[in-house]
Amino acid sequence: MRVIVRESNFKHFLTEEKGVSESAIYLTNYIYTLLEPYIIESISIMEQDSTDLDLGFQDLKKVYKNDTELFLDFPVEELEIEFKFLPVKQTLEGDLPFSTGGGAYDIEDTEGNNSYMKEPSFELPKKILKNIDYTIHGKLDFDIFVDIRKFDETMIDDLLNDFLDTITHELNHLYEFYKRWDSTGVGKLYLPKSFAGSINVNTPGKIFRVYENFLNYMYYSEPWEINANVQEAYSKIQRMSFEEFKGTKQWKIADEMENYSAEQLYDELIKTTEEKSPDAVDFHIKNLHKFYLKQYKSLAINILKDEIKVMEDQVFKTKNLFELFKKYEKRINEAGKTLKRRYMRLFTIERDGE
Repeated sequence: MRVIVRESNFKHFLTEEKGVSESAIYLTNYIYTLLEPYIIESISIMEQDSTDLDLGFQDLKKVYKNDTELFLDFPVEELEIEFKFLPVKQTLEGDLPFSTGGGAYDIEDTEGNNSYMKEPSFELPKKILKNIDYTIHGKLDFDIFVDIRKFDETMIDDLLNDFLDTITHELNHLYEFYKRWDSTGVGKLYLPKSFAGSINVNTPGKIFRVYENFLNYMYYSEPWEINANVQEAYSKIQRMSFEEFKGTKQWKIADEMENYSAEQLYDELIKTTEEKSPDAVDFHIKNLHKFYLKQYKSLAINILKDEIKVMEDQVFKTKNLFELFKKYEKRINEAGKTLKRRYMRLFTIERDGE
């Protein structure tokens, strides 16, 4: 089944929703059409497989056609894509029959393990070469997990749609990496608030899963994650009514974030800890706060390379886990409201055929 993100009304969308990219939508559709045959073949065989695609400008120029502005806005000259198909016999997140995921690599100044900026090749049209000094070598990876105990061929369309959403999301990240590099000279994001606390150290799984709600809300409240989720939602609204969209994970998390209460989450965490480890409640709660700060510091120093500057961050003034939960309550609430508002605005866009 060929599924694409409709482009005809995107300019209206772009003027209303800052931080998303018309240019990335064009690339999204192209990458999807390249990978769709591999997915369908992998499903038919149902064996683990991987595919690497290395695309140059001769491959990508058909995306931009005669629209030079798209390329100048997001000058991806080369793409390195790793795709994996992984059939498993294990429960996936949400007890679903499949899951799709991906990653966009930070932009460096020189060639390495990440995406990087490069001098444009002379095969680019002269009208582009006159207007640009650098182009992007982008690196992306995508994976599909299928629970072979639950998956059947009637679910293929849903899987393909979900995979398209994932491509849309990750390309928005690459777009933001580039825009950050273009404006600041640094193509990396400041990620301590995205990933601090995610490494579980000596906490029983049942307790940690409650605590993870806070970590998830912090991740989804990052500005670039808000933008990527709105771009992903634009993919979803092509096939969903508003009521259907309200049943998605994206909407549910945004709703939880809008209604997030530090007190309620902390009380739930204490209750779960008392049930699971009644003799070690104080230890586990203190441990979670301790390792959040430790991981935050490690991530921040790795990015800023300046311990004194890192330790000026207000997060280190929190004395306990409840203070940490409370410190970010407003941020999480506002991010939830922003996500819901921007999701709802998408449904005011006139759709093709309507």
